[in-house]
Amino acid sequence: ARDSFKNLKLPSKLMARALANSTPSKPSPFKKLFIETTAITEFNNKSGIQRVVENICINATQNDYFGRKSVIVNCDPELGFYSISTKKKGNNLIFKTATDEMNSLVEFTHNDTLLLLDSSWIILPKSLSKIKGARLKGSNVISVLYDLIPIMTPGFCTEPVRVAWIKWFTSALEYSSSFVCISQSVADELYEFLQAVNYPRKINISYWHLGSDFKSNLIGPIKTKKIQTNSNDFKSFLSVGTLEPRKGYKLIIEAFERLWCQGLNCKLTILGRPGWKSEDLVKKIKNHHEFGQKLFWLEDANDKTLLKTYELTDAIICASYAEGFGLPIVEAAKFKKSIIASDIPVFREVASNTDVSFFDVGSSKSLSLKIKEFLGRPDNFFVEKNCKYLNWKESTEQLCDVILNDQYYKTYKPRSLTKDIYEDSEIFSQRMLVRSEKSKLYKITLIGEPFQSSNKSKYEMNFSIRNLSNDPWSSVSKNPNYGGINIGCRQVNENGQPIDYNDNRLHIPLMLIPNKDYYFSMTFPKKEYLLGTSFIIEPLQEGNEWFGNGVVVNKQKFKK
Repeated sequence: ARDSFKNLKLPSKLMARALANSTPSKPSPFKKLFIETTAITEFNNKSGIQRVVENICINATQNDYFGRKSVIVNCDPELGFYSISTKKKGNNLIFKTATDEMNSLVEFTHNDTLLLLDSSWIILPKSLSKIKGARLKGSNVISVLYDLIPIMTPGFCTEPVRVAWIKWFTSALEYSSSFVCISQSVADELYEFLQAVNYPRKINISYWHLGSDFKSNLIGPIKTKKIQTNSNDFKSFLSVGTLEPRKGYKLIIEAFERLWCQGLNCKLTILGRPGWKSEDLVKKIKNHHEFGQKLFWLEDANDKTLLKTYELTDAIICASYAEGFGLPIVEAAKFKKSIIASDIPVFREVASNTDVSFFDVGSSKSLSLKIKEFLGRPDNFFVEKNCKYLNWKESTEQLCDVILNDQYYKTYKPRSLTKDIYEDSEIFSQRMLVRSEKSKLYKITLIGEPFQSSNKSKYEMNFSIRNLSNDPWSSVSKNPNYGGINIGCRQVNENGQPIDYNDNRLHIPLMLIPNKDYYFSMTFPKKEYLLGTSFIIEPLQEGNEWFGNGVVVNKQKFKK
């Protein structure tokens, strides 16, 4: 290897580092599982992902699963991966940054497994070479995929999160030995996505289920005026999760408003902190005429309050448009509470063993009918099922069994190794000129009403779009003869002609694969909308043509 470098005009230090990185390490007699936790060590905001990281690390370090010793590691962009110590404090795990990173460095061998459990997209830009280095040494590099929400529901995510996640995902496809997902539904979505774009490399896919533990010291008497107890006249409903558009809180409130107008006695409690694009929702809740009477919001509840609220409620409502798992369903089942959930695949999967009824995704009318059905049940009526859900110890064991014993759920393989293989820069690019009517088939469904955007001069509209053609669509095109496909919006002038306005394009994140619902958010001028101007949303291929049959948004429509 050294001799082959002689004629290369490269710095000697660079060559030395390349040789060192690619030299196999002496195998350790002890197989190790390295669990990466860089993001949570730097900042623990108690998000859903970080709850998973904490609980898996607690159990992995207390037990040697399948002969593997677990080591918690962080990544320094210059030095590499180094081990850190952890300390359990109450029900939480404290991750301590190493005082001497150099002496804590770990060396990977082909016996080892690196599990990228934390929010890896946060550390990726600085640590990509170190992650690839572990793979180069022969270690298994396994990426945890919590969901595909940033590409399936781009309108419900912030731009920085979406951009960072896409960079992580496309890189993880290159360096990962396999992916492990938090549900079968996410695993299926990943497989379908790779198949639709004919991704050119083989990828192993597996999944496991998350756990939930209820500590005995958290369940008991609690004094708070915010938690409303049940009464004979009022049934109580609970919805848990961060306030953001994807969770469907607006349609939950709309459903209850319909029931309250009918004179039905029921209460709704929302438990969750404000998230992105939640300003309108927070204002709606606080200014609601039933706020404090039939509508309650606990925005900063601790675990004890959460569990007590579960205990006091009659039923749980999960109205998300997309999820990776659905932990509130598991938690509700532990308390033997009935569940009303949006009909998405992951809820069908997770809620299969409990008392659940499903409503149409995004429909407040369908939800109100399911709530009304529940209100008509006899008191204490509960459909008893085998509500067997994992605790975190069992979840950790299941995860380790999957990743350490190669328990793959599916193995994706490209359809052809000789044709239709693209460079990495072209994998997610538009590959055809859209000409036929079949290639332009789609369906757009508006969600709710237009609302105030973060830009005060704009209104915003949520909608779903389904590609009904046989080919994936991308906003990026490597062909100079035609452009990529975008989703555009035009306002209709006095003569009924659609015309462009500034910032009227939505770019597709990676690809819009056929027969899947994607959720976007389009903005348009507030002033023109309030004056009654109509707007048309539809796809187009840049440099070619609009697809036609767009969906109309206007003020008069919503007044009806």
